[in-house]
Amino acid sequence: MYKSFTGLKFFMSWWAFTFPLAALTIASTVAFQVTQVNFYAYISWMMLIITILAIFLVAWQTFRHIRKGEICIKEE
Repeated sequence: MYKSFTGLKFFMSWWAFTFPLAALTIASTVAFQVTQVNFYAYISWMMLIITILAIFLVAWQTFRHIRKGEICIKEE
């Protein structure tokens, strides 16, 4: 999936990918807090790193396209 994802053109809808990642990160953190099972701690740290990287990537692409003037333009 990574190779097909990297070839996609950027759209603002990419932000929709970050919300489920953040929700999964929160859920795994809560699961660790409730159960104290180390597996959930490892998963929550892994998901936190993935979520931060995904948000950074999408934010970087958003700012890049804003600078190019490709976002919030009038459609013809």
